[in-house]
Amino acid sequence: RISLLIHEFARLSGKSIDVRIGDVLGRDELEPLRDRKALLDHLHGGVFDLAPAEPRGRGQFLPRRIRKLA
Repeated sequence: RISLLIHEFARLSGKSIDVRIGDVLGRDELEPLRDRKALLDHLHGGVFDLAPAEPRGRGQFLPRRIRKLA
């Protein structure tokens, strides 16, 4: 897992990173979620709800090396 993080840091080096911080999830909101899967589903949904309404453009779909072959 650490090697994957190193790769991601190297890939993003020198680029800007958009960050969104949502509301704090209080204990009263999380306490009823006793089941681990339910808690993780709730947290996952909360994180992905922070995504912008319109997806950002990613530029070219094909990587450079594949575009040269096409």
